[in-house]
Amino acid sequence: MRTYTLIIVAALLFCPLLTLCRSFLRPKDPQAPQLIAKWADETREYQITDSHIEEYPLFVVYNEEHFNTHLLPHTDITYRYNTQYAVSGAALSDLIEHVLKEIKARKKKFTHFYLIQDKDFNHRKAAGLIVLQFKDYPFILKLFIETPESFLKPWSKESEPIWFFYTGGGVNRHMTG
Repeated sequence: MRTYTLIIVAALLFCPLLTLCRSFLRPKDPQAPQLIAKWADETREYQITDSHIEEYPLFVVYNEEHFNTHLLPHTDITYRYNTQYAVSGAALSDLIEHVLKEIKARKKKFTHFYLIQDKDFNHRKAAGLIVLQFKDYPFILKLFIETPESFLKPWSKESEPIWFFYTGGGVNRHMTG
């Protein structure tokens, strides 16, 4: 008797999930927001139409002035816990450019960095979040790399970027930091 009760309760809880699915025969909403992205020097476009896309997180939140004032300086950067030591921002910038070339070459071991995290990073497409530590300096580098294709395909990544897409109005980790 107890087994039948559990089966009936499970069936009653599962049935509403089947009715909430959207039918593939249902026509698309013509008023649904659409994003189109492409590389500046290419003609191929990538697009997405989704009701979760919102204007505010994608186009209003970004502040170019704030972004430019927080770029890596080319002057000396002192260590946080030992202010007697400093490293040139230009030297760090050169190392970052070098690791970007290594990432584009699909390397998984880097010359000047230790890999800390790459769970949301696609090495084949060079897109996602990758966290690196400088080998010679006490700094961490978080790289949020998106291509037009990966920017508009949140379902091709792990579950965390998909969560950001739905809860953030179409925004991804690249924009949320």
